[in-house]
Amino acid sequence: MHNDDDNSELSDDERALFRHHIKHELNANENTKAFVPPEPESNFTLPHIDRDYFDYDIQADETVSYRQAGVRDSEFRALKQGKLSISSRLDLHGSTQADAHELLEQFLQEALIHKARCIQVVHGKGLSSIDKCPVLKNYCAAVLKRCDVVLAYHSAPVKQGGTGALNILLRTLYTKR
Repeated sequence: MHNDDDNSELSDDERALFRHHIKHELNANENTKAFVPPEPESNFTLPHIDRDYFDYDIQADETVSYRQAGVRDSEFRALKQGKLSISSRLDLHGSTQADAHELLEQFLQEALIHKARCIQVVHGKGLSSIDKCPVLKNYCAAVLKRCDVVLAYHSAPVKQGGTGALNILLRTLYTKR
């Protein structure tokens, strides 16, 4: 084996071992470049929604659902049933709407960078809010619907947070717009 300071070529045995481990023939043509997928946009921004722009008509125990055209029935059903693996969760309990916007934007940016397909946002039911109005639930539903990287969302199954959380299906790098 070579150490990091050794700049010499690999031996035939090392090449054979490498081929064996990756089960793939190496291309001898040095001019051929491997495909490297582009990184997601690093300048992602979440749409801003004025508090007066949307109605606070979603109730604490109400199921919230959104689906863009083109999302397969089977995939949306799996999202609704909580069968998709959740890559990451964001808990917004105790956040103001302004704080939630910033946290959600950062969370979505990280999810895109890590090529997450399904994430969860815990917004709560608003039971501690003034007038028991689920401000963050209404805000998340409104802003995520206007976010082009969100293909679908649905209130989580009871075991995953119920109507106090959203399971979100994201557009991946390879999903057509």
